Amino acid sequence: MGARRARSGAGLVAPRLVLSEASQGGAAAPARVGASGAQAPAGLEARQEISMARAIRAQCLASGQSSADIALIIHGQCGPAFGTTLVRAHRLAQGIALADVVAQVRARYVNEGRTAPRFSETLLSSYEGGQKRPGPEYLHYLCCVYEAEPADLGYESPCLCGQGHRAPVLMLSGSQPASHPEPGRTGATRLHGQDPPGAARNATPILTAVPCPPETDPAEPLGGPGAAVVGPIGRPATQLPGLEPPGPAVGTAPAAAPSGRPAATWPPPVPVASALAPSAWAASLPPAAGLPAAGLPGAGLPGAGLPGAGLPGAGLPAAAAAPVADPATPSMGEMDDDAVRRTLLRLMADPGAPADGRFFGAIERIRRRLDEALLGATVSVAMLDHWEGMTGEYGRQYMTVPPMRLLCDVLLDLGDVRRMCEQRQPLEFVERLCRLAARLSGLAGMTMIDLGDQRLARSFFSTARTAADETGDRHLRAWVAIREAFVPLYYGDPAQAAAAARASADIAGHQPCVAGVMAPVLEARALARLARARSGGGLPGTVAGRGGAGGAEVRRASAALDRAHEALDQLPEEERRDTVFGYTERQLLFHQGDALVTLGDHRGADDAFGQALRLYSPAEFLDRALVALGQARCRLQAGQPEEALRLSRETLLGLPSQHRPGLVLRAAQSLGEAVAAKHGDFPAVRDYREVLVSG
Repeated sequence: MGARRARSGAGLVAPRLVLSEASQGGAAAPARVGASGAQAPAGLEARQEISMARAIRAQCLASGQSSADIALIIHGQCGPAFGTTLVRAHRLAQGIALADVVAQVRARYVNEGRTAPRFSETLLSSYEGGQKRPGPEYLHYLCCVYEAEPADLGYESPCLCGQGHRAPVLMLSGSQPASHPEPGRTGATRLHGQDPPGAARNATPILTAVPCPPETDPAEPLGGPGAAVVGPIGRPATQLPGLEPPGPAVGTAPAAAPSGRPAATWPPPVPVASALAPSAWAASLPPAAGLPAAGLPGAGLPGAGLPGAGLPGAGLPAAAAAPVADPATPSMGEMDDDAVRRTLLRLMADPGAPADGRFFGAIERIRRRLDEALLGATVSVAMLDHWEGMTGEYGRQYMTVPPMRLLCDVLLDLGDVRRMCEQRQPLEFVERLCRLAARLSGLAGMTMIDLGDQRLARSFFSTARTAADETGDRHLRAWVAIREAFVPLYYGDPAQAAAAARASADIAGHQPCVAGVMAPVLEARALARLARARSGGGLPGTVAGRGGAGGAEVRRASAALDRAHEALDQLPEEERRDTVFGYTERQLLFHQGDALVTLGDHRGADDAFGQALRLYSPAEFLDRALVALGQARCRLQAGQPEEALRLSRETLLGLPSQHRPGLVLRAAQSLGEAVAAKHGDFPAVRDYREVLVSG
């Protein structure tokens, strides 16, 4: 019955502890361990979760708990506050980082004569977050690493190998048989370190590794004194001898019982309710220095606790509360990668979830560390091939995947490339790594332009330039330069954008390349903006066609567009299909329409926009939205302000929330301001503003 009471009192999903209580009356009742206290504040950071898990692990190791028991306690304590899953709890219980588990899984593949898998920290993080479920093969290797069964990790399916993975059990045995206590003594099982002060032991426990016995019902008592403490899924975790505080030493008088207590019941027997619960006598002692006397709210464990850890600490030395350096503490780079992973998982659950300042701080540190690695500079050929393939795939996803989601994917691969750049690599690999870094950083810069953060966009392009310079590839350097020129085009000085476009063309040289096509188009768009600004206050429609005011810029812009069409025909077919690392006909028509409508030629612009819209796929949200907003500008120049506002409003509302980056919202807001400046603040303008605010 004592075993049943102990189990019912354990509110945690944690180690199921079976007691062997004394049959005599007056035995101390088992301490209750529950998780029903007030929950910790929601939204606590991963650092707090790791700190709490570290404290739990340290306390449990000191109490002799196995890793499997520790994992269940971490799951029970951290789960309510942080959503810690069982598979993550097992990693935290072993005190290792994501990279350590990935390295062990890969090492097991290699040790079996197989090729190392593409098992990554991102994939493992998605398992821990519950977003994905490991396949049978990866589940098998995770079981091997954690020495646990699939059920222990939270997965019901059996392992594909059909064998057990749990580690051998450590059993404690003493010189005196546990099942035959001395006459006159109780058979209560007690933890080491929980005897009353002054008590001496009559046996020295010895650790012995034994195989795991068949699984049993942990609710049933396992014999009398010296019963096993049952671990997860019914397996014994430790075997404790039935130790009782021995009688007084030879030649001394027995210890007097406290006033009002029968002598036969002193010292009181202390059953093992939990490896973490304080003993009956320890709970009556004053708290150790530096430790609070009562458990923290929401800790889920009774008694005195370590601050923030939810662990009992009464009667422990003050050093137990001191922070201990843990080699498994994640580095700042790993924490930033985790921040990106958390954002990615949040976007999977809610595509419209906003990003916070911590996310943008993390990506800035990722970029800065990559800079340091490039300036300071053994990856396999297969891994390089994989990254290059993924970089090309990101280019194809640029128009279709929400910018925040794409940015997370790019930054995680950028973190992997950065780690490889930190190590000395063979010369033939260095060039490929730098090329990858340049393209991924450039793509991140493009995405930051879309999101409206010009400062981070410039920073990423600066990193891309550093990496591209290391390759010696002038076409790659020209591609980075022309993509960077979009920052001043959208957010800065058009004259600076035009100069940057010409500089990119000079870098590209005379051989056909992507920058050679994009440079004249971007120069034409920048010149059109300069002509508009010089013609009448910078409002749309003030440049009267190609022969209006600012004629020099108009003629130069027209000539630049003609050069771009000629250069596009010379590009290889593969580059004419790529919207990021190449340049397509639909992009040229879109950009031509933007230049023409800025010059005031709304008929020519409307024709170019119409052709571009027919070539864009319905899934290419970004450019299709910008083209439609360009058509709205044409309606405004044609004297149809209400039609312009209607078209812009329908375009904006037709976009999913996650496909409304800052660049699109900026263009829509600019149109509303232009209508109000030219036609006044009439009701349609006020309604349009409401749409922009409410979304």
